Amino acid sequence: MRIIQHRLVQILAALCLVLTVEAQQVDDATLIERLRANRSLFPEWDHGPSLRKRVQVQGSDITYQPIVSETSLTCDECAEPNNYDHPEVKRVAKDADLVIVGRVARNISALTEKEAFIFTDSEVVIDQLWKRHLPAKIQYSVGSEITVARPGGTMRIEGHNIKALPSNLVPLRVDGRYLLFLKFLSSSNSFVPIGFEGFSLEDNVITSLQTSRRPAMRNLLNNPWLFLETMRVSVDKSSSETLSDQR
Repeated sequence: MRIIQHRLVQILAALCLVLTVEAQQVDDATLIERLRANRSLFPEWDHGPSLRKRVQVQGSDITYQPIVSETSLTCDECAEPNNYDHPEVKRVAKDADLVIVGRVARNISALTEKEAFIFTDSEVVIDQLWKRHLPAKIQYSVGSEITVARPGGTMRIEGHNIKALPSNLVPLRVDGRYLLFLKFLSSSNSFVPIGFEGFSLEDNVITSLQTSRRPAMRNLLNNPWLFLETMRVSVDKSSSETLSDQR
């Protein structure tokens, strides 16, 4: 494993990529091609000084967490949202190409295109498939592994630990179980979260991957059974309404 990782680091360094690999087991060529394609996905974070240069100048660890201000979801203000017809869940589900419950197998972090930020490709194994709306040639099912790209991550550059993460996002952790609403990227056969990013499902505790959603959705988050029932039924209703509109 160490030999494989060392070879990957050498190859990616030649391509001006720096990464951190946890339990790396994917094909080298596929990994490199995907990382190169996903480097440009997050231009809103990829500005300012290069993290590599900052490390060289400071000679120390760096934590970079830009502040993000957000507004609450529309229906979070509802006194009693309909748990079997949640409008915001349906809206996000309608825009999603894939809605899954899955577990993170590994994280691969790299510098963005201008090296001003970090992004992470998380390899997620699908446990439950709630919605699939993809090209016929793209076949994913329970047990399949997909790549989810998100801004932020932790790396080691020039011997120092570098952490970059938007203030409103919670990173995906290896072995963590999540409900994700995803958009497909044909350029790299990857996915990015949409809407409210997703939710962590651990030990009957529901937490949002967007920190601003925690107090806003507290009625649902405090009841795991109600939360999952609301999400699943609302996703199903969204799919049914979409099919009805297309007829």
